[in-house]
Amino acid sequence: MSDGKDLTYIPEDFPGVTTPEGAPVSDEPLREDQILAALEKDDRVNEHLITVTLEGDTVYLTGRQDTVQARDAATEVARSAAGGLTVINDLEIRPSA
Repeated sequence: MSDGKDLTYIPEDFPGVTTPEGAPVSDEPLREDQILAALEKDDRVNEHLITVTLEGDTVYLTGRQDTVQARDAATEVARSAAGGLTVINDLEIRPSA
């Protein structure tokens, strides 16, 4: 029996439901620049050395980072910003000369 309410609507203050940090705040499709913006905010990552490509439900990180820690941080940040999409990290480790 329907009471006429939209069953797909979830209010913002729904108990127990949280938005992951860095997740998109709108219903618009995720864009590469949104992930780059999240990477830019993290001091562990040199976002200038990363190319972000979005294909379907997969985010690809290519380029390089100076350390393993920076590469792993880029993956962590991208996963958070991607809101559940798969993140493939193809970043190479090559210290700057």
